Amino acid sequence: MKTGLALVTIVALGCWGCDTAQNVTCFEFDGEQVCVEDANPNQCGVEGLSYGISTSPSAWNNGKDLNGVVLNAMTFNGIEANALNAYLNLNGDSIRGTTLVGVTVPAPLRKGEQRIGSVVTGATDAGELLRLTVIGVERDEESGVITFALGLGDNVNICGEGGQGQFVPGTWDAFGARSNSIEVAGRTFDHTFSCTNGVIAKCVRWGYDPATVGADLHQTCTRMARADYCGDGVPHTENGTLIDIADQSGINALSDDTGEFVFEAGWGPDGAICVNKPRYYDLDKSNQALAPSCWNSLPRCKSWDAAQEQGALTGDASRPAVRHICG
Repeated sequence: MKTGLALVTIVALGCWGCDTAQNVTCFEFDGEQVCVEDANPNQCGVEGLSYGISTSPSAWNNGKDLNGVVLNAMTFNGIEANALNAYLNLNGDSIRGTTLVGVTVPAPLRKGEQRIGSVVTGATDAGELLRLTVIGVERDEESGVITFALGLGDNVNICGEGGQGQFVPGTWDAFGARSNSIEVAGRTFDHTFSCTNGVIAKCVRWGYDPATVGADLHQTCTRMARADYCGDGVPHTENGTLIDIADQSGINALSDDTGEFVFEAGWGPDGAICVNKPRYYDLDKSNQALAPSCWNSLPRCKSWDAAQEQGALTGDASRPAVRHICG
C-alpha cells in the first residue's frame, strides 16, 4: 500500500472561520461561511466552464488532461493539439480534428516488445485515420513500465519534444466516459495513447492499470484526478494541484501528515459519489461562490470512511483554494 500525495494544485490555504491570515476572502458556500486565503484577490484568471458564463477552450493536464490530446483545452491524454493540426500537413492537407480518440496497437507492442519504427494507426475525432510511428522507447528500471514516443508526419512527437506516453486499454469521449472500443472509418480502436502528463496515464502510474485492477477503478481515478464531480467531463481543478488519494483496494491510503488538507469527495466511475469540500471555490466578480452543477444534489461525506460506506471506490483530500471566474 502506498501513501503520499499525488501531483494533480495548491494555491491557497483553507481556513474556515479564520480571521488572522492576510488576503483572506470570505463567502457563503453550501450553507456555511467559508474563509480561504486568496493568493490572487480580485484577479480574474479562470474562464467560466459549467456556470452559464462564456466558455473558452482549456486543457487537462496533471489533473485536467485525460490523455494529453487537447479536448477543448482540458485534455484527456496530454497529446498536444499542435501535433494534430497547427504543426503538420499530411500530403498537403491539414489534419481534421484536434483529438486522438483511439489507436490500434500492433501485436509486438502488445507483447511488450520494444520496437522503434513500429506503425500505429490512430483515429481523430473527425473520423480521420493517422499513421503514427514509434520513434522512442523507454523502460523504467524500477517499475518496469514501458513508455513510447509516437511521431506524426515528419516524426513530430505528438506528446511534445521529449515526451513519452503509454498505450492504455479503452477509449474516452469528450465527456470523460470510457468505452472498451470505438468504430472509426470501419475500423475498431480499443486503446488510447496517453502522454505521461495526461490523467489516463497518470492513473496507471498511481497503481490503477485497467489491465490489472479493472476498468472501473482506473476510470474512477480519472474522475477523481480531474475533480469531475458531475461526470460530465468538466474538470474543477488546476494543473499541478496536490491531492492525497485512497482506494478500497488498498493500493493507496491517505497520508497522516497532510496538514491543511481536508477530505474532498468519494468517487466512482461516473463522478463523485459524495462530497465534502471542493478542491477549488470558484467565485464570480461579486465574490459569489459558483458550485458545480451537481453539487447540491450529491450526498455529503466528511471522511474516507463515510465515503466508503456510500460505495466510493476512491477518495481524496485536498487543500481548498479560491479561483476567480472571468466573464
